[in-house]
Amino acid sequence: MTTSTGHQGVPYEEITEDAYSDAFAHGARAIPTRRGVLLDGGCPRCAGQMSYPLVDKVFRSPLPPGAQVPATNSKVVAILCTCPEDHPARPDGERGCGAYWNITLSATT
Repeated sequence: MTTSTGHQGVPYEEITEDAYSDAFAHGARAIPTRRGVLLDGGCPRCAGQMSYPLVDKVFRSPLPPGAQVPATNSKVVAILCTCPEDHPARPDGERGCGAYWNITLSATT
């Protein structure tokens, strides 16, 4: 079933496909926030609109003395569908359709 917003009410299933990463990256926006970045886009499986916060600033505790964080201009992160739409068979307390994928975030200078 497809809604007027384009969302497809597919049954909940924890699933990934190679094409999910490129499909999400193609239409998503990365919005800088005080603690990191908010990825805003459509789920490549169900087309539900979603926002996914990625926190990249340590705010709970500092690193131990002498610890170093490796410098990198990119990192791979796991993304889960977090659309608020209904999906049959979704477990209580879950959001989204169950789709997941990895994307690479690159720092811009």
